[in-house]
Amino acid sequence: MPHDPNDRSRLPWPFRLLGRLAASWIQIRREPAAPRASLHPDVPVVYITERYGLSNALILEQACREAGLPSPLLPPAGPELLGRERALIALSRRRGIWFGRPRSLTHSRSLAQLLENLRARPDLEVQIVPVSIFVGRAPARETGWFSVLFAENWVMVGRFRRFLAVLLNGRDTLVQFAPPVSARELLAEDRELSSERLLRKLQRVLRTHFRRVRAAVVGPDLSHRRTLIDAVIGREAVQRAMAESARKEQVPLAVAERRARQYAMEIAADYSHTVVRSLSFILTGFWNKIYDGVRVHHFDSLRQVAPGHEVIYVPSHRSHIDYLLLSYQLYRNGIVPPHIAAGVNLNLPVVGSILRRGGAFFLRRSFKANALY
Repeated sequence: MPHDPNDRSRLPWPFRLLGRLAASWIQIRREPAAPRASLHPDVPVVYITERYGLSNALILEQACREAGLPSPLLPPAGPELLGRERALIALSRRRGIWFGRPRSLTHSRSLAQLLENLRARPDLEVQIVPVSIFVGRAPARETGWFSVLFAENWVMVGRFRRFLAVLLNGRDTLVQFAPPVSARELLAEDRELSSERLLRKLQRVLRTHFRRVRAAVVGPDLSHRRTLIDAVIGREAVQRAMAESARKEQVPLAVAERRARQYAMEIAADYSHTVVRSLSFILTGFWNKIYDGVRVHHFDSLRQVAPGHEVIYVPSHRSHIDYLLLSYQLYRNGIVPPHIAAGVNLNLPVVGSILRRGGAFFLRRSFKANALY
């Protein structure tokens, strides 16, 4: 007989014990709040996460239990679907180590096994549900300045750092359930592909999905700011402008390129997740002092369109409060604050550095005669 994926008494005792300990500390906000409504009740569910880790497995188990969903730590409908005892698959997992930065293994044998089993058994069907887990990103309450250092970001961290993140930020945990996808429909759409090519395609699609969700919730990957500037400098239009500037001013091309890099560094933001989260602590007290309340509408619609799109916000800008309050409310509601166009007159000592790390990029008021700028 197939296992009941809702019978959590079948969980191995270590998971039951650790689950009780985690539930006493971790507080989860789900998006959507009722993910069960989008699932077909008679079709087994397989959850896919971006990264594997014991903490992610326990957090997902707690979120599913609170939402009335099948357990990710039990077979979806018998072990024949996965060839293993869990309905949880991770696209990548850390290799290694408790301390330092681990290596990432990106090949999912469980996903390959699932696809093979579905192809061999046309009578089987399964719902694939991608799940994104963020510890320290859903700021329902502030837990202290030190927790900022361990907030969610783009880096795959070691087990010890992940443990500290859960310990310090476990009460600010966000779990996002994507709409379910029929595995059988995926196979039907790409029936001409070999198993290996289908696996690569599905992994690529899932990674793109997780990157978009992470960018929308956490913010952009900021590890390559100089690489971004290099890409801008390398664009054909900029190369032409540098050559024209060097020709007009009769200077070597290297001088024009150095000037272009100075312009780019002057303009570009230096977004810092730590600074943004720290500013949210400061602004919370500030808003409570000057306002009796703030009402914001349509965040649910914004969450649906934000992943994978560039969103431009156009406030009335009656004062500098507008973009601060907008950015704060976006962050509080689980959406990355926008980069903000600011006049270069605001690039003041200390203040300019803080604004730049908060997402501001600075523009000169006039650059009509400077084609390179």
